[in-house]
Amino acid sequence: MRNYKRKSKKSRKFCQNKATNKLRQKVRQIGGDKFGLLVVDSSKNNFAVKLADFYGEPLWEPDPIPNTKGRLEELPFKIRHQMKENQLQELAVGIEITGRLHQPVKRILEKIWPVKMIHPFTTKQLRQPASFGVKTDDVDLDAMIRAMISGYGRDDCPLPISYQKWQCLNRAREDLVKKRSEIKTQCQEHIQALMPGYSRLFKDFWSSETALTIVTEYGSPEAILKETVESIFKKLKQQHVRCLRRTLHRIYAWALEAPVHNQIQSFEHRILCDYLKLIRTLSQQIHDYEKELLEYLVKTSGILLLSIAGVNIVSSSGYVSELGPIENYPTSRHISGRAGLFPSCYQSDEVNHRDGPIVKGHNARLRDAILEIAFNILNHDNYFKAWAELRKKQGWEDKKNYCRHGESIYSIQLLYGGRLSAVQSPKKSAQ
Repeated sequence: MRNYKRKSKKSRKFCQNKATNKLRQKVRQIGGDKFGLLVVDSSKNNFAVKLADFYGEPLWEPDPIPNTKGRLEELPFKIRHQMKENQLQELAVGIEITGRLHQPVKRILEKIWPVKMIHPFTTKQLRQPASFGVKTDDVDLDAMIRAMISGYGRDDCPLPISYQKWQCLNRAREDLVKKRSEIKTQCQEHIQALMPGYSRLFKDFWSSETALTIVTEYGSPEAILKETVESIFKKLKQQHVRCLRRTLHRIYAWALEAPVHNQIQSFEHRILCDYLKLIRTLSQQIHDYEKELLEYLVKTSGILLLSIAGVNIVSSSGYVSELGPIENYPTSRHISGRAGLFPSCYQSDEVNHRDGPIVKGHNARLRDAILEIAFNILNHDNYFKAWAELRKKQGWEDKKNYCRHGESIYSIQLLYGGRLSAVQSPKKSAQ
C-alpha cells in the first residue's frame, strides 16, 4: 500500500486561493461604497451591463448594449459619467468567459480599468442558491457581482501570439481530420454497394494507392473483367501507381466471384469519385498543416518529446500548443491541475474518500492531449508498457494507468524544459 505524506505549507506557495481577493486592499482604503463593480454578460448581438458598489448595491442597469463599434466606444464615457454621479473613486470590471463573444467589450474596457474574468461555472454555482430554476441576464449579472465580491474573478493571462497561432492551426487540423474521417465512412458505404467485399482485399485500404485508383477508374467488378491483368497493370503504370501483379490477380479473382451491381451504378460511382477527390484535397491540406506544426514545434523545447517512442509530431504539437509556455508552470502538478488529472475528494466527518472519479472542472483539450500521449507511450514504449503491466498485477485499471502517466508526465516533463528537479524519475517510481 502506498504511503501518502502530508505536504508542508512551503510546497503550496504556488497554489492560488480562489477566495483571495486582490481588490480588498483598495476597498479597505477608500471604502466599499466608493469602489464600483461593473459586470458584463456577453452574447452574439448584445452585452448586458450592470454597475454596483462593493456591497452589491445596484447603481446602474442600462439597456443591453448592441455589439457595434460605435456603441462600444461610447460605453467608457457612460461608465465615467455614472461613476461621477455615484461618487465612485475606483472601478473593477468582471466579464464572464463566453467563448470569443466577450473579446470586443474586453478590448475596450481593459485599456482603462482592471478586468477580471469569471468562469461560467462560477456564475452558475452562485446563481442557483438565490434563484433556483431561473436563468436570466439579470440573475446572471447578480451572480457575477457576488463572484467579484468573493474574489472569484481572475486576471486574464493570454498566450503569446505565436502560441495562439499554433493553437489555432492545431485545432484546424483536428477539424479537418474529423471531416475526412466522416467522408471516409460515407465512401465505405458507396464502395460496399458498388464493389462488395473489395475493401477487404487490402490490409490498409486508404493507404493503398492501387486500391483507390482502381475504384476511381473502374468502379465495378464488370468493368474490371472487361480488361486483362496486363492491361490494368499498364494503365496503373501510366498513372505512376506502383502495383504488384499478384495484387491485380487477387483483385481479378475477387471480380469473378463478386455479385451483380445495383441499378444506379454509374450515378453512385460519380458521387464516390467526388468524395475521393475531396479526401485527397483534405489529406493534402492536413499534410501542409502538419509541416507548419513542425515549424512551431522546433522553436520550443517540446521537440525533445519526439525522442520518446510513441510520440509523434501531431501529439507533441497538440500537447505543447495547448499547454503554452512552460514557464507558466512552476511544477508538473500545476499542469495536471489545469488538465484536471487528479481524483475528486469527498470528506465529511469520519467519511473521507480521496480516490473518487476524476474531477470535472478541467481544460478539456489539454487533458485529451496528455491522455493521448499517455496512451501512445503505454502501447509503444517498452519501458512504460512494462511499468503498466506491473501496476496491472497490483490491481490497477487501465484508466488509472493512463491518468497516472498523464498526471505525472514523467517522460514529458523529464525532457521538456529540463525540469529535472520538479519531476520524480520514472525508474525510481517503478522500483
